[in-house]
Amino acid sequence: MGVVLAGFFSYHLRLAWKNRTTNESFKEADYKYSLEREESLLKALIIEAEEWQPPQDDKDALMQGIAIDGESLPRTKQARIQKLKELHKDCEKRTKKLAAPYKPVPSLWKTIMDILEEE
Repeated sequence: MGVVLAGFFSYHLRLAWKNRTTNESFKEADYKYSLEREESLLKALIIEAEEWQPPQDDKDALMQGIAIDGESLPRTKQARIQKLKELHKDCEKRTKKLAAPYKPVPSLWKTIMDILEEE
């Protein structure tokens, strides 16, 4: 019983140290996975667009039309590559923001004292 209680207490101390709620700690992993998947898909689409070559008989051929999040991508090769790189950059920015959403507190002791002083 004491081991379970110590584990429960240490889990909540860690949450206080990271300045997070229980809900945030559970949803963070799901959101991180979604961002990593989105980033890998965008990388694959960029590679595919860079390797695409028009048919021999039609040099002005357009790429196949696709949409991401309801937004149609350009059908010309260079415009599509540019748009995909913009989307990839935005995804990287959100991933970096997720890595450090809060400033860490200076010390656990200060956090505990602040909580006790509020009561």
